Amino acid sequence: MQIILASAKIMNDKLKSVPGISLSLPRFKNEAQAFAKDMAQYSTETIAEMLGCSQQIAVHNMVVLKRNTKLRDRLQT
Repeated sequence: MQIILASAKIMNDKLKSVPGISLSLPRFKNEAQAFAKDMAQYSTETIAEMLGCSQQIAVHNMVVLKRNTKLRDRLQT
C-alpha cells in the first residue's frame, strides 16, 4: 500500500517523458486497479490510520487516486 499511495513522501516528477525510451505495460496493472478501487472506499481518516501517515498525506493520496481513476475512465471510452 505504501508504494502505491506514496505515504512516505509526495514526489513531483518534473520530467514528463524521456525521449527514446519506449514504455511497457505495467505487470500488475489489473491488481493495482483493483487495489485502488478498494482503497477509494475508505475515508481519509481510515487511510491515515491504516498507513500510519498524516491526515494531509492521506487527503493528498485520495485526490491523486480519484484523479487517476477519472483519467483512466476517460482513456478507456
